[in-house]
Amino acid sequence: GGALVDDLLSRIAESARQKVEYAIRDGINSGKTNQEIVQRIRGSKRLNYEDGILNGTKTDIERTVRTVRSHVANQAYLNSFNQIGF
Repeated sequence: GGALVDDLLSRIAESARQKVEYAIRDGINSGKTNQEIVQRIRGSKRLNYEDGILNGTKTDIERTVRTVRSHVANQAYLNSFNQIGF
C-alpha cells in the first residue's frame, strides 16, 4: 500500500520485494526495532552480509524500513480515528 511505499519498493526485484515486505511486516508485528529489521534484510556482518535478503546499503535499507514503519503507523492511526467516528 501507499504510493510512496510502492515507489520505494519498486526498485527491488519482485521476489526480493515480497521477502522485504514480509520481513518488515513480521518485524513490526513482532515488536522488533528498526535495526533488527534492517539486519534481517541486510544480513549480518559476521557472515559478510551473505545471509541477507537484499544487497543494498545500510542507509537505503534503513530509509525503506523507517518509511514503511511510518506508513503502517499512520494507516493504523487513521483507521482508529475512523472507527471512533472522526
